[in-house]
Amino acid sequence: MSPRVIAVLSFVAAALFALAGVFSFVGGSTGTGWLYLVVAALFVVAGFLRGRGLAGRRPGGRSRRP
Repeated sequence: MSPRVIAVLSFVAAALFALAGVFSFVGGSTGTGWLYLVVAALFVVAGFLRGRGLAGRRPGGRSRRP
């Protein structure tokens, strides 16, 4: 999969976790709500980094040039 597809899927997952967090807050479970919101924020960061090509590089930081 391309980095852009992974970024889009990360943002979709973040939206779903944020929605679950809101429903948890409404249901009265603040601890679970905060947990879902933190996970959603992590998915947003991962999606942003993946979409910009800043994550998922080869180990060791080597460039693609020989």
